[in-house]
Amino acid sequence: MNIALATLTTLSVLALVFTAYHGLVIQDAAISTASRAARAESTNQQPYLMKMLRNSLPSLAYFDGAIGQADQYVSVFVEARLPGLGLFSARPIEYSALAGRESVD
Repeated sequence: MNIALATLTTLSVLALVFTAYHGLVIQDAAISTASRAARAESTNQQPYLMKMLRNSLPSLAYFDGAIGQADQYVSVFVEARLPGLGLFSARPIEYSALAGRESVD
């Protein structure tokens, strides 16, 4: 019984650590993409966002990103679902970033 409890605790801590780490990676990708998309000479940053997520997340992870543009702001929304450990399934992670658009007058 003690071995099962220790294993369950260890797996729970590992799942928490991996989720926190990958959450920070996703947040960094959203912020970086928003700041790049807000530049005056910027083009479509969707491929950049997907490349960052594809290179930094596990291969079994599901992720999707969307970039919205308004007159003065650029918003980036990223949703990801990471693989779980054993019987535990991870909750979806959602991040959004907002950046002020540069203007050249």
